[in-house]
Amino acid sequence: MTRKLLVSRSKARSICYLSISSRVDPFAGSKESPTMKLKTENIYQVILLKASPAQVFDALIDQDEHTNFTGKEAFIQPHEGGSLTLCNGNQSGWITRLVKNKRIVLTLTHKRFPAGHFSVVDIRLSREESGNTKLVLNHIGVPEEAAGWVTEAWKKVHWKPLSSHLQSKTQHAQTPA
Repeated sequence: MTRKLLVSRSKARSICYLSISSRVDPFAGSKESPTMKLKTENIYQVILLKASPAQVFDALIDQDEHTNFTGKEAFIQPHEGGSLTLCNGNQSGWITRLVKNKRIVLTLTHKRFPAGHFSVVDIRLSREESGNTKLVLNHIGVPEEAAGWVTEAWKKVHWKPLSSHLQSKTQHAQTPA
């Protein structure tokens, strides 16, 4: 991927020249060019969660727990190269990199993205001195026209319910039997 970055204060804008991977090639057998020019944005978010990095990692990568906290069906093969489908089939892709309790990198598309366009989701987890987790999201290559709703979807569909889910698990674990 070749990328020209024009950095502003709150968002990075880029123009991506994407070569479609042979893994998923919507142009296979066609005479159309497998390269497209698309204006994209990057979404950067930092979230503090009252849970350990292991709890956050498991909630994000375990399909049952992911379905539980989002309320949306998920299929996740939790290993590098594993495929995934999230949010009732609206998002799909594969896991590019996993570092247990520290990092999750996904190659992801959405039904509302242009055909054949994939973005990269890089999630990094670190333990704060308080014992809580700092989650850093860098979602790279989001189509410009989708950046607004994708930014809000991360907050509404993932971070807010994840925070509530982890808090309820912590409270449940602390309640004497």
